[in-house]
Amino acid sequence: MWWHDQQKSFPVLSRLAKKYLAVSACSTSSERLFSDAGNILTSKRTRMSPKLFQKMLFLKKNSNNLESIHPPPDELF
Repeated sequence: MWWHDQQKSFPVLSRLAKKYLAVSACSTSSERLFSDAGNILTSKRTRMSPKLFQKMLFLKKNSNNLESIHPPPDELF
């Protein structure tokens, strides 16, 4: 509310604050993260190192961006 009142004085800061300081109204993304974590760390994978677990979860959450970083071999030429 304060940023809304001060947007004439601080137009750029007001836009940034509204974008980055806003609280998410739902917990869907955190629930999805816990679900993915539960699917990776199962009772059969109890000896997985925390570092490997973090890497696997990172790859799972960012797999849709993988092709922009590493294009498939046939697109290299």
